[in-house]
Amino acid sequence: MHWPALSPRGRRSIAALGAVAAVAVVTIAVLARRGDDDTIVDHAPVDPPATERDPHIVASIQAGGGMTDVPEGSGLVFELQDDGSVFVAGDGAAGVDRYRLTPAGVERARDLLAGIDLGDEDYGEPTITDMPTTTVYLSLDAATEPADLSVYALTDLDAFSEAGDLGLSAGQQASRGELLGILDQLTGLADDAALVDEPPAAYVPERMDVTFVPWVPDADTTGGTSLDVRSWPLTAPLTDRTLGWDGLRLCATVEGDELGTLTAAMAVERAGPQEIPWSTGAAEGSGRPVAVAVQAWGLRPGQPACEDRPAASPEPGEPLQVDAGPLSSVELPDPEGPDGWDGALAADSFRRAEPLELYAVVPTLAAAVAADPATALSSTDLTWYEYRAVVAVVDGTSYVDIEAQPFAGSTPDAGGPATWRARTDPATGEVVTIEAD
Repeated sequence: MHWPALSPRGRRSIAALGAVAAVAVVTIAVLARRGDDDTIVDHAPVDPPATERDPHIVASIQAGGGMTDVPEGSGLVFELQDDGSVFVAGDGAAGVDRYRLTPAGVERARDLLAGIDLGDEDYGEPTITDMPTTTVYLSLDAATEPADLSVYALTDLDAFSEAGDLGLSAGQQASRGELLGILDQLTGLADDAALVDEPPAAYVPERMDVTFVPWVPDADTTGGTSLDVRSWPLTAPLTDRTLGWDGLRLCATVEGDELGTLTAAMAVERAGPQEIPWSTGAAEGSGRPVAVAVQAWGLRPGQPACEDRPAASPEPGEPLQVDAGPLSSVELPDPEGPDGWDGALAADSFRRAEPLELYAVVPTLAAAVAADPATALSSTDLTWYEYRAVVAVVDGTSYVDIEAQPFAGSTPDAGGPATWRARTDPATGEVVTIEAD
């Protein structure tokens, strides 16, 4: 893709406009290769809960979404705080670099930010697909209400000229060019020594969010063998900590002395998906997952932490959606709700499953359906289906029941099951029933 002439730092930051999912942007899940042997389903944050903006943030510009490669960093393009600190995508465990502007630098940044046209309609929406979205948040002074802007596919569109008319007027194209020019100048501030009080350096966070999903070895390439799992180094297991909600996934926040212990023991050297699965510290048979695939995100000052976003509590009767790794999104319905539970496996009673209960059985379930002749589904095959799960109680024992049916429009391989269901004991890890149609 052709970009306008930019400073080195500007090129790097503007390129992030086509990068990883931003906090406020719905993104597409991708399969990310971890090491040579295993595939971990890696979902960028989806539909995070709304949180109050930190009053010290003057401007925050982020980008993400679409079918884009996931680079280092967090999708952050430029964030200015009221003490002159600037945060941009970078290296290190936080994936963020920090520098501080001089008063003259702050004034220059504010002048540039004040020149941003905040009318969404002024940018239009080009008729191309799977491109990232850029979000701009501005709170320039106490007398002006904070403002948000969202621009889809903010890039130099010359590369797409052969596609014909992209549906943008001349004015919209000019507005896009002006915004790109402002972002170029903002990300180039660090290159002017007269405007910089403290030079750019990798930011060392004081808090880190750990977001996790069940980890399942890729049986297609490993025959079900596991990578080494990094041992949980903290006293309280991950699954026993205060858990919040990161889109469709559970997460926890680590800070203080524990943060240094965790990053060293787990070899956290960059933000985002970690290459090696982590143990959770939970005991086998506890009904909690013992190994998970994780993303680690260092938090900037004032950035809401996972533990500040309570785990989802759906209204009675309403389902809950949870990301279950290779099973993708699983619906946890309320059996007492209007839709009830019409599962084919009989039980004395049913109740809504908790996300950790589901997470605990996914690895065992994936191995069982891969080995069972009635299903013989690899971890990749599991993505053909949509899932519902409940807890079934039989003779006082609780099981997790999962039912699967193909997504509309999906086509399982010839001979593969159209629908299937399984019952798993989370205490023993035993899959006691697998049925397929």
